[in-house]
This record gives sequence, C-alpha cells and structure tokens, in this order.
Amino acid sequence: MTKVLSTSTIVIVALLAAGCSSISLPTLENPSCTQARESARSFYSLHFGSDLKPSEESIEARSIGLTARFAAKLRAERPEAVDPFTLTEDYPRAFKLGACKRQNDGSVVLEVQLLWRDKEMTKQESVDALMVGKDGKWLIDGISVRK
Repeated sequence: MTKVLSTSTIVIVALLAAGCSSISLPTLENPSCTQARESARSFYSLHFGSDLKPSEESIEARSIGLTARFAAKLRAERPEAVDPFTLTEDYPRAFKLGACKRQNDGSVVLEVQLLWRDKEMTKQESVDALMVGKDGKWLIDGISVRK
C-alpha cells in the first residue's frame, strides 16, 4: 500500500507541475514600454560594444536609434568627453534597463542603469532615455539625469 501511495503521490505531483508550467503569467508592463525596451537594449548593446568616447563617427553610427531632432542636436553640440548616452566622462562598463513609464503623449521614459565595477569599487547610477515611437520603431529623443 505504501508503494502504491508513493507512486500515486509522485504521479499527482508530476501532473500538477506539468499543468503549472503551461500557465502563462500576463505581462503587466505597458506594450509601449516593452517595445521601447527592446529598441533601447539593441541601441545600448551597440553603444557599449564599441568606444563610448563621443565623436562625429560614433554619433553617425548610432543615429539609426535616435530621432532626427536628437541626432541633429548632438551633431550641433559636438560632445568631446561626456558621452551623450550615459552623461558621464567616466565611462561605465555595463548597463541594464530598469523602470519604464508611459507618458500622456505616448512617449516613454526608460531608466538606463549604468554599472561600474573594478577591484576598488562597484557603483551604479541611472539616466533616463526619452523614447518616442516613429514609423513602428522606438527611437531615443533625449537623455537626462535620473531624478
């Protein structure tokens, strides 16, 4: 009887586990944030995968992920030391995306967490990327210090 009970218990637990694994939890994030997050991840992966030091060439290479207005602003300002996408001269080693908030105008503000780590310190700061949807794509329209 103990063997049958143990086998039955195992079968029931296995069936419950299989049933629970097919349950999908709904995403609570606004769809605009989900789409903007994918674009921002691609943009910052490209950015961190190359030299963070600003130059005309780096702005041009990244302009595909920027609105025309923001790209023109960066070209006009010609940043020399401060990276316009992390707002720092002390270039971080990595990034991750944080909170996202949809604005009334349809744009989103996405937190970009910047990470530094070496033998002496570990540090994290954040900037906000203002992102707008244009022609089915999400583009960065500005970067600001996170408040």
